[in-house]
Amino acid sequence: MRRHRADPNVEMLAAVPHERAEGACSIKRAVEVLRCLATEGRACTVSEVGSTTGLHRATAHRILRVLFDEGLVAAAIDEGVEFLPETMAELAEPVADGREVRLKSSRI
Repeated sequence: MRRHRADPNVEMLAAVPHERAEGACSIKRAVEVLRCLATEGRACTVSEVGSTTGLHRATAHRILRVLFDEGLVAAAIDEGVEFLPETMAELAEPVADGREVRLKSSRI
């Protein structure tokens, strides 16, 4: 496990309870949606994502729209939404610290 140097920003972040951190709920929901899509390993409809995560369909749709705009999911009208593991690997690359980042495709 990577250890952090004495960084006041890291200490300050650790001191803030995650339930009270601004935007924490939205981020948590977005991560739940990404995990849902990654676990399914196939394109899912907005209703399926909502049902699996327990989110209202409108909330799931808003989150999926942001994830789509940011390039983390792909969408096709007749097939649903799917997770893009390549983008997640790109995000992890700068912090991989020389470790191999394995890519597990969830495409159909």
